Amino acid sequence: MFILLGAFSALWSIGCLALFLSGVYDILVNEMPKRWMPIAVTSWIGLALIIFCLGVGFAVAPWLLILRLYFHV
Repeated sequence: MFILLGAFSALWSIGCLALFLSGVYDILVNEMPKRWMPIAVTSWIGLALIIFCLGVGFAVAPWLLILRLYFHV
């Protein structure tokens, strides 16, 4: 369970990072005024998801490790 959660978290973070970088790339390369705002919002949502996933991962991982070590879950 611990390995699956770690793998899911890693894949989710990679997906969010790809979303963020694609938004930044579109802003830097395709400077279209009509498309700028949705891409910027998408990019910042991706960054927020990365930060959220890392925060949740660092908050939950020690407790899962304690459960695994002491209670053999």
